[in-house]
Amino acid sequence: LPAAPKKRAAPRQLEAPVVAAISELLAVHPRIIWAARFNSGAASYEAASGRYAPVWFHKFLRMPEKMRMPDFFGLYVDLDAEYSDQARPIAIEAKSNEWRGVRDDREREQAAFLAMIRSVGGIGIFATSADEVAEALK
Repeated sequence: LPAAPKKRAAPRQLEAPVVAAISELLAVHPRIIWAARFNSGAASYEAASGRYAPVWFHKFLRMPEKMRMPDFFGLYVDLDAEYSDQARPIAIEAKSNEWRGVRDDREREQAAFLAMIRSVGGIGIFATSADEVAEALK
């Protein structure tokens, strides 16, 4: 007889639907001037020399502490101000709706980036839904 199937853990909620919903919101929100979606990692290619050379998706050149780029980064404006030409940064790290707080080095590095954005008057948040982003942009 074949072995009994292993019990599987409950399916983990993924952050992909959250990323998609936040992307849709940022693409149309009137306060957003521009926003970009960042993926983490790097790749390499074989250069003419025969050696492999890195291709960075993004690379920090200067930072006050070890940080990690969040899922979204951009600029927003205050629509209620008499002069709305002063843009501020917005940074959002999308998390699944099961996320309950910073728990590892990766998330601490993401939190450091978000804190830096808040320290200059921007919005820097972990978000488990597009509604949280919409609330932050009110």
